[in-house]
Amino acid sequence: MILNSVKLNPFCALRDTLIKFQPGLNVILGPNEIGKSTVFHAIQSVLFTNTNLDKRAFEKLMKYFIPIDGDTAHIILEFDVNDEHYILSRI
Repeated sequence: MILNSVKLNPFCALRDTLIKFQPGLNVILGPNEIGKSTVFHAIQSVLFTNTNLDKRAFEKLMKYFIPIDGDTAHIILEFDVNDEHYILSRI
């Protein structure tokens, strides 16, 4: 799998954020509390979190990613697998 981009709108404190990845090694760096771990958690959530969560599981896994002033988190992940392009969107 080759990751092309991740769009967060909203996810935690990040709004209307698009990160594009280039071929080869990509590094995300910056000062503390800028959102590096948030990007990691967004990618992890869209790929590995079950969409059929009951209230208890939702509270445990996802409540920290919902913006304070909202009720949803939205992630769009674009990637390629074996020369096929895919878009995965989770709300």
